[in-house]
Amino acid sequence: MESCKRHGAWAHRLGIALVLITCLCVALVCLGCGDSKEDNSGIKGTGEKTTGKWVVELYMCGTDLESEGGAATNDLAELTENPPPEGVTFVIQTGGAKKWHNDAVKRKEIDRFVYDKDGLRRLDKLPDADMASPDTLASFLKFAQDKFEADHRILIMWDHGGGTVGGACYDERTQHMMSLNQMQDALASTYEKNRENPPFDIVGFDCCLMATYGVANNLEGYGRYLVASQELEPGNGWYYSGIVKGFNEGVGSDPLVLGKVLCDSYLQIAILLTSLTALIKQLMFWYAGLVVGAIGAYYFFATLMLM
Repeated sequence: MESCKRHGAWAHRLGIALVLITCLCVALVCLGCGDSKEDNSGIKGTGEKTTGKWVVELYMCGTDLESEGGAATNDLAELTENPPPEGVTFVIQTGGAKKWHNDAVKRKEIDRFVYDKDGLRRLDKLPDADMASPDTLASFLKFAQDKFEADHRILIMWDHGGGTVGGACYDERTQHMMSLNQMQDALASTYEKNRENPPFDIVGFDCCLMATYGVANNLEGYGRYLVASQELEPGNGWYYSGIVKGFNEGVGSDPLVLGKVLCDSYLQIAILLTSLTALIKQLMFWYAGLVVGAIGAYYFFATLMLM
C-alpha cells in the first residue's frame, strides 16, 4: 500500500512537472510572437510626408493559398491593422478561391473593396468570374481608373506565380492561370503603353518566381518599377502592415522610396518568421527530450517503488 502511495505521489509530481514545462514552452513561444511584427519591422519611409494621391490596386486571386491556409485573409488583416494617411487608397478585388476564411469576402462572387483613412468598405459585388481571365483583370483596371484619380498608381498581383512561362494568378475553381501575354492584353485594354510616362509607378507580384526578364519585358511601358521575387516566396508573402506603415512614416512623392518599403518590409518579416519557426522547432525538440527523459525517470522510480 505504501509503495502504491509513493507511486501515486511520483505520478502526481511528474504530471505537475510536465504541466510546468508545457507552460514554459508556450510562454517562450508567445514572447517571440505577440506584436513582434510591429515591434521588429523597422520599416521607415523618408520622414517626408506622403504627398499626392496614391492608389494601390490589389488584384487578389485567393486560390488554394486562401482556401487551404487563409493566406489572403491574413494579408487583408495585416493591411487593415492601421489606416493609411490622407491621400492613400487601396482598391481591392477578391475572387478565385473555393473558400474564404473571413465574413467579408464571399465565395461565389467577385467583391471589390476600398481601404483608406476611413476604413474598409465594400464597393461592389459582381457575378462570379474567372480571376485568371484577362477580361476580369481588365474590368478591375478600368474600374479603378474610372473611380479613383491618382498621381501615383501601384498594381499588385496576389497569388501563385510561375515566372515567364507560367504567368500568375491561378484560379483554383477554373484551373486556369493568366499568361504574361494575357496580362499585357488586360493592361493594353485600359492604358496606352508609354515608356516615358507609364500608367503604373510600380507593378508588383506578391507571387513566387516573377522577377524575370520576360516579366519585365512584357510589362515595359506599363510600369516604371517592377517589384517581384526571383525565388519562391515564404508562405507569409508580402507584409502589408509594413507597407501601410511606410506610407504613414512618409514616402514623399517618390515611388522608388515606396518600392524600397515594399522590399524591406517583405525581407524583414520573412527573416523574423524564419527565426520564430527555428525557435519553435528548437523548443519542440527540447520539450520532446524532456518528456522522454521524464517518462524514463518515471518508469525507473516506479519500478524501484514496486520492488
